[in-house]
Amino acid sequence: MVIIGNEPEALLLSVLHAEAGIPNTIVGQFRDWDQARVHRSGIEEALWLFQIHKRARRIHHQTDLAKLEVSRTQTLMITSNHGTPNDDDSLAKTLRIIAPQLSTGTQVALVGLCKPRFVAESVRATLEKHSGLKVGQELGLSYLPVHWTGERVNEFQERPEILATLGDPLSDGFQPHILRIFPALTKASKIEYAEAAGLFSTLSKEVTHALRLDLAQTSNTMGLAFDEISRLCSKLGASLGEDYCSLTGRESIGATIALNGTTRRNDLRLIRVAQRVNEDYQTQILEMIKGAVNQCGQRLRRSRITILGTEGLVKNSWARPEAPSIMQTLRRKGARVTLYPGQVGLDSWTKILDGSGQVETNLWRAVSNATCTIVALPKGAAEELDTTLLAREMNRPGVVCDLSRVLEASNVERAGLFYTSIGRGIPTS
Repeated sequence: MVIIGNEPEALLLSVLHAEAGIPNTIVGQFRDWDQARVHRSGIEEALWLFQIHKRARRIHHQTDLAKLEVSRTQTLMITSNHGTPNDDDSLAKTLRIIAPQLSTGTQVALVGLCKPRFVAESVRATLEKHSGLKVGQELGLSYLPVHWTGERVNEFQERPEILATLGDPLSDGFQPHILRIFPALTKASKIEYAEAAGLFSTLSKEVTHALRLDLAQTSNTMGLAFDEISRLCSKLGASLGEDYCSLTGRESIGATIALNGTTRRNDLRLIRVAQRVNEDYQTQILEMIKGAVNQCGQRLRRSRITILGTEGLVKNSWARPEAPSIMQTLRRKGARVTLYPGQVGLDSWTKILDGSGQVETNLWRAVSNATCTIVALPKGAAEELDTTLLAREMNRPGVVCDLSRVLEASNVERAGLFYTSIGRGIPTS
């Protein structure tokens, strides 16, 4: 069993195979993660399990695709998303390397998001051209629109997934294998239907997220708490989603794929609007912080602001962590900003920020004398926040901007701080 790709889907598939007792080789670039943390994000948990299975030799990791012994492999899974021409070129290069070494009877599965007919046409043509083998007769070809958006490993495995094959008996042999990994599996009648379903499902989440942000902003202008409105809406059967966090680069890839290459002005108008609304999230955060600091009788310039965590504030934290853009914006406006990234090493975040902000590895030192504390921690980690201690360390008056929405507003306010979040309305004390 071989898995090829640099995406988190490749990492998660490798771990899930190992957990199911299926030894596998993964070819890709993944960083080591051996930190003993009580609360891990989804990708940190996957990297931690990855190291465990590597040491137990259930996973063999290599980085050079050219050294892979493809001819001895009966099942290959290739992870790739196709939002830009560079993505397509990267996959085509991978297929050209492995295709000449494929043996008769090998199962090839593409995993990721793409436009309809990409697999049955582009992938199939490339495999047949460079392997000399006929797909459907000598090679099996399958497709799974699997897309990771931050879930824990067990949550990722338990999600309903779709499998599609070319409909020939050779490709059908892949289904029993993948059922060991994804028990909630549905078989699609055609590959293009599975491609469209995976893409449309992602797009629907982006549109719902944009709607929630838009309605939350409207609630703010009315001075209403959107949480209460959303709860009542759910009683009427209208689900508006659960979180306000910024869509990361991985979550917003659906719109990128759908809009790439679209030339007609009237195509996908709703998707275009949703993309703009979601991209405006950072502006909403900035406006919320400005209003919160004003509530404390201060302005952004020279105010002390602490950011706890980076959930929803960075785009590529799973692979190449980057500085939160809101942190850079606040510094440009003259605020003094401190980042507490969570239980991670000081050195790594110091390098990431490269002098553009202060990093503190102790939570309580980070919030000491802060006028505004922005909570963007994972829910598990944020549960450790003590509002009484928070109020004791912060300046008075002080305000908490709860992006993770894990703190009880009443508890924060009883401790003597203002509280606000997206959709909360005007901060109160």
